[in-house]
Amino acid sequence: MNDAVKSQYDSLYASSSEMFGGGKSLYLLQNLQDELPKGSVLDVGGGDGRNALPLAEAGYAMTVVDLSKVGLQKLTDMAEERGVSITTKIADITTVSFEDMYDGVVMSFVLHHIDSEEACEVIGRLQDHTEQNGIHIIATFLNHGGLYDRAKKSGRFYPSENDVRSIYKGWSIKECLVKDVKTMARDKSGQPFKNQAIFFLAKKER
Repeated sequence: MNDAVKSQYDSLYASSSEMFGGGKSLYLLQNLQDELPKGSVLDVGGGDGRNALPLAEAGYAMTVVDLSKVGLQKLTDMAEERGVSITTKIADITTVSFEDMYDGVVMSFVLHHIDSEEACEVIGRLQDHTEQNGIHIIATFLNHGGLYDRAKKSGRFYPSENDVRSIYKGWSIKECLVKDVKTMARDKSGQPFKNQAIFFLAKKER
C-alpha cells in the first residue's frame, strides 16, 4: 500500500469521534463464533477495531495489523477502556511477515487498495498461516459497480465471485453473500458510489 492510503486512513480516524463504519461490525462475526467458538484471530487492516473489539470481548486472542498508527492507537485506547487485551502491529499487509499460526482471519474491505497479484499473494500467505479447521472471513468489493468502474484501469483487486471461490479452492465455503453496498467514495455529484461486495466465510478442512 502507498503513503496516500496511509494518510487517508490516518486522517479518517483522526477526524471521526466514532469508530469506522459507525462501529458496526461484520454480520459474519456471529458465524465465526458459531464455527470457531474460541482461538486466535488475526484482523488484517482492522483499523480502530470495529471487528476486533467485539471478538476480544467474546474471548478470542486478537491481533490487529494495520498501516494506520492513528487507527491502532484508537483501538488500543478503547481496548483498555473495555478491559480487553489486543495485540497491534503497524505494518503494510503487502510486506508484513505473518509469523504465527491463527485459528481465524478477518479482512474487511482492505484488498481493493492493492493490486490483484499482491492481493492473491497476501491471501495465500494468510491461508498458509491458518490452522487446520481455521476460518477466514473476507469482505471485499467485486468487479461490478461505480467504484470498480472508476478503478478498473488501476489493476487493483476487484475480483468476480468466481475468482474468490477459486482462490479458496479446497476450502469449505460456509457462507457467501453478494450484495450492493454504498461506499465511502463519492461521485462528482457527491453521492456515494454503489458497488457489489462479497461477504465470504470459508473453512480450511484439508
